[in-house]
Amino acid sequence: MAGHRFKVTAYKKLISFVSKYALNLISEEVDRVKSVGFDKSRCGCTLTCTHGLPCACQLASFGVGGIPLKSVHVMWTRLSFEDIPTEQSSSELSVDRV
Repeated sequence: MAGHRFKVTAYKKLISFVSKYALNLISEEVDRVKSVGFDKSRCGCTLTCTHGLPCACQLASFGVGGIPLKSVHVMWTRLSFEDIPTEQSSSELSVDRV
């Protein structure tokens, strides 16, 4: 379940479809909307370029309907929300170099 701060209309189309990490990044951008508004030069659009998530100037344009799922890169919607089973320790997990 998403945290309390995501229980607002703006996030209703993203909850249970986008990772919590991405929701936190978007939340930080929502806070920037007040100072950036629609001005792309002040925004910099960094979050869009680096993470494929809506930046502050894009978020300013999303009205009452909330943040559309299509504004989030598909990578953030294909993550698993399940925990690692308790019988599998973190020492068993590894990433091999190619």
